[in-house]
Amino acid sequence: MIRANWQWTKDIEAEILNEIKGFYPVVHVCSGNSWIGDVRLDRWIYTKAVNVKGDMRYLPIKSGTAAVVITDPPYSEKRYEKQYQPSKTTKNKQH
Repeated sequence: MIRANWQWTKDIEAEILNEIKGFYPVVHVCSGNSWIGDVRLDRWIYTKAVNVKGDMRYLPIKSGTAAVVITDPPYSEKRYEKQYQPSKTTKNKQH
């Protein structure tokens, strides 16, 4: 079961909303429970806030479409690599 385990504070959300004011459309990748953004994309649709199901590695959005793209939570490169790189057994598999 997927559960929300990270989200911005109200102060951070207010700051982000202020920064993106006037931009359209705003794409929010890995949006989870957040209502920030016109396109709120997440890998799993487990909340009403998500309006597009998709993978952050293969965005289902044409290049140049978004005025602003934000990601929630702010992933580090190390965490991304750990979470999304194939395991050694996957790398060695022959198809």
